[in-house]
Amino acid sequence: MGKNKGGIPDAIKEIIDNLKEDDFDDDIEEENKDIVSVIEPVLLYGAGVWGGALTVEQINRLHTIQRVFLLKLLRPYRTTATQALSVLSGIPPLHLKANYEYLKFQIWSCRSRGLAGTIELNNLDHYLLLSDIPLDVRVLNLPERLDDNIFEVYTDESKIAGGVEFSVCILNKENQQKTICHKLEPNNTVFQAELSADWAIQNNTKINIFTDSKSSIDALKSHRTKSNFIKSIKNKFRLAETLVGLTWVKAHAGIPGNELADQFAELATTNGELMNLPLPYSYLKLQLKRLLLQSWNDCYTEYQSASVTRVRVYVPRVDEKNVNF
Repeated sequence: MGKNKGGIPDAIKEIIDNLKEDDFDDDIEEENKDIVSVIEPVLLYGAGVWGGALTVEQINRLHTIQRVFLLKLLRPYRTTATQALSVLSGIPPLHLKANYEYLKFQIWSCRSRGLAGTIELNNLDHYLLLSDIPLDVRVLNLPERLDDNIFEVYTDESKIAGGVEFSVCILNKENQQKTICHKLEPNNTVFQAELSADWAIQNNTKINIFTDSKSSIDALKSHRTKSNFIKSIKNKFRLAETLVGLTWVKAHAGIPGNELADQFAELATTNGELMNLPLPYSYLKLQLKRLLLQSWNDCYTEYQSASVTRVRVYVPRVDEKNVNF
């Protein structure tokens, strides 16, 4: 890819030069989405490799490129500093976004020990190649309901004071047979049905599981799921394939078993045993987003220019709710 005199790749400069003000409508929120979803991926292609070692010259080049889009988007005074434009638009500086992509790739995909201080690697889930997951685990044949079951199982989760609690209630003809209560870390993904499948295998008993977590059912039935943690759960369901039926029920719909599970989930706040599970990809992205916001705020509050100083009077810090990722 050729470069012009200013160091901007020719292909990118051609895109910038061809932009007209008419290409940007009055809906800034929609334009932000276009920049984040279309333009940023082009500019940050491969940032997982190069985004962690940017020179001052490279950072300035990214600022120059981003400034053109921000000026066309916000239509401010031409003298407004790029730092101020980024904060007003909610679009992070490209060098910080590049570093975000770098850390995400190095920690999640490469498990870089040099970054172990950023995120505890041992607690993270990881992705597998789909070709490495046996077909009978990837594609589960889970019926919604077994007709000759003896037990019914209801699951529920509760999020109170930043924590996650869940319960599994096993009933035999509406009589309480067994209850399992656990607490989890706030960022854990809850798959209560896993414990139900374990119980069915251990007791060689047919059960119908009723859960209000549609996302859990979707993850278990998806043949594209790469998570090692979910793969381990799917394997348990494979072993219990003839013993388990799995059905979604609406939360708080007055179903006695579901209401009972809800009560025990709330009690797990004080009585539940802590259960350690791998942290999902979403947890890593959340932590890295917080690091990016912290770095962005540091850059913004330390930057000295007349326009940034004026903006800081009204916007003292980066508004997390306004950030476009």
